[in-house]
Amino acid sequence: MHRQDGPEKTGAESRSAPVVRKPEAASGVPPTGLLALQGSVGNAAVVQMMRTPDRPALQDQDHEHGDGCGHDRATVQRSAVHDVLRGAGRPLDSATRTDMESRLGADFSDVRIHNNAAAKASAAEIGARAYTSGSHVVIGDGGADKHTLAHELTHVIQQRQGQVAGTDNGRGLRVSDPSDRFEREAEANARRVMSGPAAAGPDVQRAVSTRSPGAAAPAVQRTVQDRLTDAYWAEQAAGKKAVKAPTKASGGRRGDEILQVVGPGLIEELAALCAGKSEEELNAMGRLELFRTMDESEAADIEAWWAGHGDSTAKLNDMNQWILDHKDEPKPSAAFNKQFGETKKTAAPGAEPKDGTLPIGNHLGDEEQARSFLKRPGEQALMKFVLRPGAHELLFSPQYMAVDGNAPRRTPQSLRNIHGGMPQAKKGEGLLDGYIGIKQESRGDFSVAVSSKWSKLLFQIFVERIERA
Repeated sequence: MHRQDGPEKTGAESRSAPVVRKPEAASGVPPTGLLALQGSVGNAAVVQMMRTPDRPALQDQDHEHGDGCGHDRATVQRSAVHDVLRGAGRPLDSATRTDMESRLGADFSDVRIHNNAAAKASAAEIGARAYTSGSHVVIGDGGADKHTLAHELTHVIQQRQGQVAGTDNGRGLRVSDPSDRFEREAEANARRVMSGPAAAGPDVQRAVSTRSPGAAAPAVQRTVQDRLTDAYWAEQAAGKKAVKAPTKASGGRRGDEILQVVGPGLIEELAALCAGKSEEELNAMGRLELFRTMDESEAADIEAWWAGHGDSTAKLNDMNQWILDHKDEPKPSAAFNKQFGETKKTAAPGAEPKDGTLPIGNHLGDEEQARSFLKRPGEQALMKFVLRPGAHELLFSPQYMAVDGNAPRRTPQSLRNIHGGMPQAKKGEGLLDGYIGIKQESRGDFSVAVSSKWSKLLFQIFVERIERA
């Protein structure tokens, strides 16, 4: 279903169920900011949906897309749909984004995909296979095919270009009609662009160029590791409005929030990124690598941490499964501490310690930065932490990351500008409980910071495997 969430006008100019279409803001504003934005325009958005074939037409429903984009209406529970759209979502993976940008001739860097359990439930609630709101595309059961994605991305383009048709349904949504021209255009466009191979040379190429005027523009392949540079994030933030850094640190997150909401949602999003993909496709998505130079004793503790599970991947996957199995408990942090809380440092004398969360120090960085600290061969080790395929597309969102520092063109400020704000880490070390932090560095551009147990647990959810470099 197609739906818009950015404001067309503000204040007194937008009183009667306005179309909300501000994709650059909708994709990055943290939940509180997005709610305030919606409140200023009456919480109304145009909704277009790709329906499930067996849903009957009902009067008070959002616009849905079915086979051939025949849209019946399905009853909308406002809270479920709006709650999903307040989530961060994830960017399109690199391969899919390149393919769709080539086919549709548009920049989809601001598009956010929602396809976790909550997203699917919201789509099922309204009888939709998929729906779109501004730059947010929500995928339900049966809506994960490329044709549906091309249809929904056409709606993203339509909303960028101006107001689309819709009738206020009294529940904060403007509902489009199954036969309106926007739906017909979206379906026709999806059929057209998916009927052949992608164009060899996409029109939307965001390559950094140092060429002289008039020289041919080379295609520059961004590597995943570029995400660890100030230059990459400064380029992504180009043209975005500067957002002032808060003067005080944000509130951190407790264990129950990580175990009940944040962690399970992240596990599901990471799994959805990889679902149905071949090993070749997973490799094409890329895996961000982080490094840390540490004392040999820390490296030995990390290896002992996974030893009982055979390898690091099995250990990490087993802990993720534990989180999913216990997320509905009223106080999962108590069960977690009982199961995993003791480490060698916290176990009582004579007691057998449990393995705890990943026993890692506070900071990681790129390989060059980490190797610069490797001064005592035999006493130190360089460890590599390989993130899951596509995890870099989620890591730098305000849902998971906090930042400290406000120098222009440095990553913390660039991320604020991109997302319309970021959680503020404590000054000096880039730490915030329950978040992964960023600390500006003089040696290298920045380091990734994990301090508390809950920050380390969040970080290890992103990690696929750990090995000596």
